[in-house]
Amino acid sequence: MPESFRKKIFSSFAVFSSVRFTFSFILNLFLPPVGFLILKDIRSSVVLASAVYLSPIVLLSLFRFLGGGFLSYLLFWISILGILLYPFLLAYFTHISYLKYEEEKNFFLFFPYGKIYICASFIIFSLSIFFFGTKLVREFWIAVYGLRTDAMEPNFQRGDLVLVQKSGFELKRGDTILKKTEENGIVPSRIIGLPRDTVSYKYSQENLPALTEIFVNGIPIRSGEFNRDFINLGENGERTNLDHSLDETNFGKTYKTVYSKESPQSVLSLFQYFPFKVITLGNDQYVALEDNRTYGIVPIFYPPLEKKDIVGKISIRIFSINWKDLACRELEEESIPLSEHPECDLGPFQKFKKAQIRWENIGN
Repeated sequence: MPESFRKKIFSSFAVFSSVRFTFSFILNLFLPPVGFLILKDIRSSVVLASAVYLSPIVLLSLFRFLGGGFLSYLLFWISILGILLYPFLLAYFTHISYLKYEEEKNFFLFFPYGKIYICASFIIFSLSIFFFGTKLVREFWIAVYGLRTDAMEPNFQRGDLVLVQKSGFELKRGDTILKKTEENGIVPSRIIGLPRDTVSYKYSQENLPALTEIFVNGIPIRSGEFNRDFINLGENGERTNLDHSLDETNFGKTYKTVYSKESPQSVLSLFQYFPFKVITLGNDQYVALEDNRTYGIVPIFYPPLEKKDIVGKISIRIFSINWKDLACRELEEESIPLSEHPECDLGPFQKFKKAQIRWENIGN
């Protein structure tokens, strides 16, 4: 056999081997653990299937039991680190499996049939646990929600992805929650009053643009004076009509609220007709308002929030993206709430082009 021909054959085998490794890695990345099956590595297949399909349930369960404290934040960043390292670890172990495969010089595609059935059964079982277990966890323990409203500006923004604890939580004044409403569905809000609290408000022209001062058990929750600088809630640094901010302190919990330069006439009329109100809460009743008080003050006129209407307690933001198309630019000058704006009619490419990740929001 000529030397040149022999080199071509070896070169072809080298290319084929490189393609096999690359193909196996891609399959492991997008269809785990198919790549390990091609390399006939049953042990790695089982380990990868367990890691990919069972770890989300374990993580969600841990978030549910840890709540929203330091350990929850630590677990979140460990998870982020694991996600970032995952492709590199997967490439390393796929390479190890590929080298073992080459050493065996066994070019059959799969294992003996008995092992195939065992491995396939385990993968199907893992997938079943993943889908049904995740649904069970989401239904009763913890869930992920995307915020599609500006009601909690500036503390939470449209496009935030939040982790919500649905059971076993204890609410305190100032905690953020998701609640069910007849008008707007599920919306974020902040606990102002707890069961058996007395919440009252008093309308006064001196409080403008806040319209009213709120008291919890006779103690005003307002702290400090209005900041009349523009609040940067825009997507490109432009000014918005939310140009007044005010810090509130509710029994040790401090947060920022924002107000429009001019209060909407519909909201102003409510306070003029009902300038004073005292709300005594029952055993399972709460008062919850939104931080964007342009319209977020309105729930104070409604009946108290019932415990059964609280979806869960917001624990942590796991992602935040600004699509920029959830409120059309030409509508932002109108006097209707941003939460009522229709979505702009943009295609997938334009949506992706306009997307911006808010890195500063993630993990807090």
